[in-house]
Amino acid sequence: MEFLTVNYETQESILKSFDAIADKLSKDIILKINNARYQITDFEFYSFSEKLPDPYTHLNKLQQQKGKLYLHGSGIDLTFGENKKHGGILLRSVIRLQDDKFEMKQFNGPHLVATELFSNLNSLDI
Repeated sequence: MEFLTVNYETQESILKSFDAIADKLSKDIILKINNARYQITDFEFYSFSEKLPDPYTHLNKLQQQKGKLYLHGSGIDLTFGENKKHGGILLRSVIRLQDDKFEMKQFNGPHLVATELFSNLNSLDI
């Protein structure tokens, strides 16, 4: 998930990285959960580092990795951190796709997005 790379040198470079990630995420990335596919349409960045210490970042260990789904009380994040730097992109809205076209089924709000995404995980095989 190279597109989730952030330049943590300065606050300006971090924000510039967020712009590049947001552009890629909104135009080119399709989220696949087993057989379901989604276009991400609304999201928020949270990041905690020396140059940008956002107090609303959860500081969970998963947020120190790239490309993980991190489920929490506010919804679900796509993570982008590294080492001691934490990062998460809260997924606020997605549209379910059918044959790579909008199915016109949109899920708005972080809790509805998390419920929809996790409802498409394969069943447990016990």
